[in-house]
Amino acid sequence: RWIGTAYENALRYQAARADAVVNDETELFAYGFLSRQLAMLELLARRIGFDVTMIVMRLENPEELTAEQQTRLPVALSRTVKTVLRRSDLAFDYRRTGQEFALVLPATSVEGARIAIVKLAKALREELNTEAPQARFAFSLQTIHDTGSAALVGEAVAQAEELPSGELQDV
Repeated sequence: RWIGTAYENALRYQAARADAVVNDETELFAYGFLSRQLAMLELLARRIGFDVTMIVMRLENPEELTAEQQTRLPVALSRTVKTVLRRSDLAFDYRRTGQEFALVLPATSVEGARIAIVKLAKALREELNTEAPQARFAFSLQTIHDTGSAALVGEAVAQAEELPSGELQDV
């Protein structure tokens, strides 16, 4: 009987973690909340017309950090995001908690996200200088919604409709 109760409690705990908005251990938004937030932001961006970009950070050398240093990384990232980025920018645990992170930047173009990466990398290096100076991160950039691309696609369609049939033109 106690095994069934323990199993039921474990299932409830797992379900609660999956629905959680914030990961209490890392002080970042939970990975399970990311897809819901991206879907909402993309719909809003399409309707209102603003860019949404996402930066994915990956710890390149987890084997060179102690377990204690690895547990400090998300908290250090959270502090860095609060000081460097805007209040509207969101930091998430990503696929591997403590080793991968996603930063969602609403109303930020690709160029703006590149600037944010430079600022973030510098500030994170300074933040981790005493806690985990050997930590190295790789950054990648993803476009969730790009109003510039949407305008170019619309312009290309309009130009294509004006062309006589069978005539092609580079846009």
